Formats: sequence, structure tokens, C-alpha cells
Amino acid sequence: MPLFRTHKQRLAFQQVTHVPKASPRFIPIPFPQPVNCTLPLTAILGSDEVKAIQDAGKIVFHAVGDTGGTNGTDTEEAVATAMEAQFTTTGTNPAPSFFYHLGDVIYYNGQSALYEAQFYEPYKFYPAVIFAIPGNHDGDTLVQSGDLPDTEPSLYGFRQNFCAAQRTPISTYRDFSIFAHKAWLLWGIFATPFEIRYNFGGYHTTNFLGRKMMTTRSEILNTLAASQEQVTAYFRGLSPEDLERPCTASGVPGAAPWRAKDHFAHLAQNERNIQILLRLTLKGETSLPGGMGGAMSREERLAASNRRNQDYVDAHHDDSMETLFADVAAARQETLDLLAQFTDEQLAAPASISFVGDRTAGDLFAANAQHAAAHIHWIEEGLRQEL
Repeated sequence: MPLFRTHKQRLAFQQVTHVPKASPRFIPIPFPQPVNCTLPLTAILGSDEVKAIQDAGKIVFHAVGDTGGTNGTDTEEAVATAMEAQFTTTGTNPAPSFFYHLGDVIYYNGQSALYEAQFYEPYKFYPAVIFAIPGNHDGDTLVQSGDLPDTEPSLYGFRQNFCAAQRTPISTYRDFSIFAHKAWLLWGIFATPFEIRYNFGGYHTTNFLGRKMMTTRSEILNTLAASQEQVTAYFRGLSPEDLERPCTASGVPGAAPWRAKDHFAHLAQNERNIQILLRLTLKGETSLPGGMGGAMSREERLAASNRRNQDYVDAHHDDSMETLFADVAAARQETLDLLAQFTDEQLAAPASISFVGDRTAGDLFAANAQHAAAHIHWIEEGLRQEL
């Protein structure tokens, strides 16, 4: 054995270099999610080019990520030049049909003002269309010391540059991309080439070649168990003073701000609300009963939900933390009992309720963990900002 270190150990081929976080920070969707997240490739490339791809039996494209430049764009421009050269290189492979950007277009916080320098200039000579999925830096709004200020909502810059309803000039060199959503399916070649989902700070995920991300029973159980452990540890770790401190505004105008304790009480209520959707799905119902907002518009349903949430936390305002811990645990057990009533096929099927029809029943079960992580994030933000 050498007396001192001499080098870094080289990893084996395909060995994971970065393990995903066990409990990534959930970033709530900052705008309404559309029902249709499917983007036909013919809408971008045209039917003739898609037919040529089908006739060839293969598709060639560029896939690059983490291009945002913080110390100049020399490296990014060198890679872009090499990519451009592949359009003129003769050989057996056809030219790339598009550039699929894997995320982190702009460092560190996705500000719209940085797109010209970090995206449009480096790729000004790239001759094909560019798709993108946002990475954590494209949606992150938590600015670190020394970074440029970020006053925009999460994903604002990405949406401005990749989510246009139609082709629109935005740069000297390139139009807006037509892009269905931050979670989308690119469809229409041989199968479903990609499914993209982005909701978590810390990393972003991609599935290729029809391997659709599926929330399985074991994944649901593991997710809920990890979430319950995280939630219990977090709220038991808050001081009595922090539990009582106002940290976020109420969704009801004029109502008192929510304390961390109110957020915790709400978790049991929300879990039981999801159970209602799941029980209706189990019965094959397609809409909520009228008294639960089934005949309301989205805005009316949101206002009614905010009112119910406020009424609930008001009713539990003086509950002890041990009472709330018991109630949250009881709600979780009810969820697990309900999960046992679903078959694997039912978990994989879309929820029958129309306004959550873009999610599977399995997604709704897992949403309990996402919801809890979102509330912890909001509490942390509120306590840090001292509302």
C-alpha cells in the first residue's frame, strides 16, 4: 500500500457517479398542468421528415445536458461546433433530426435574461430544432451567496423560451420552441421515444425508448414510508416557538397566516382528500359529487378548497402536537389500507376523475409524499424569510 494518495479511482463503465437524493426537495408546479402533454413529432419536423425517419427505421439526434455556462461559454461553443460538423459529415448515418437538451440550460437559477448569452449565442449556428426538459437549475429559485438575483417564478425563463403555443421569434437566430409542457411525451415515430418528468430539486429524470415511468406498489410503499419518516423527524425537530410562528399566507384573503403546526395538521386532511379521489376511482366515477366541487370551475374549486383548508386548520388550531401526530399516522394507515384494495393494473391505470385524469391511481398515492415535501419546503422558506 502506498504511503500517500496518488490518484483518484477511475469508475467502471456505466457505474453511477451521482446517487439521487433519498428525499429530494419537491418543487410545486408553478402553473396549471394541462391535460394533454403529448407533442407529435410531425408538428415540429413535418410529415415528410418523419416519414423519412420511419422509412429508414431509425432516428438520429443529439442529446446534451448541463450546458449552462457560469465561467464563460468556450466549452459549450466547442461542443456546439462539433455537433454542427455532424450535419455535414458523410457516412452511413443520417444527419441528426433535432437536439434534445437534457436540462440545466441556464445556471444557476434559469433567469430569462441569461438565455441569450448561455443558450442562443452558443447554438446560433446549430441548424436543427432544439427540444428541452428543465433541470433543477432551470426551476430553482433559491439563490446562493454571490449568484445573480432571481426575482422570477420557478421555470419562468424556461417557459418563455421553450413553451410557446406557436413558433414565435425570440432571438436573432431562433424561434420559440413549440413545447407541450415540462412533463411531456414526444410521440409519433416507432413507439413513445421519450417520457419526461420534472418536479424535484436536486436532479432531473429521463426515460428513453418507451420505458414509461410507472409508480409500482413497492415504489409507493417505499415512498410513503420514507416520507412518513421524514415528516415525523422534521416536525419533531421544530422548536415549540417555530411550530407557532406564522410562516405562510393563508389561501383565504384576510385569514390568519399558517403556522408550521397548521401545515402539519393539514397533511392529515389532504391525505384523506386524496383518499376520496382514490375511492371514487376504485368505483369508476368520473367526477366529484356536486357538493365537493364537481360542478365548479377550476377557480371556484380552488377557492372552495382554500376555504375548507382554512376551516380545517382553524378547527385544529389548539390541538396538541401529539394529537396531530396520531391523526397524521391514522390517515397514513387509512391510505395503506386503501392501497391494498387496488390491483397492480388499477394502480397503473389513469385515475377516473376527470380533473386528475393525467395521473395514474399510483401517482395519487405517491402524491401524499410530494405534498408533504412541498409543505416542508414552504415552511422552511417562511421561517427563513420571517413572515
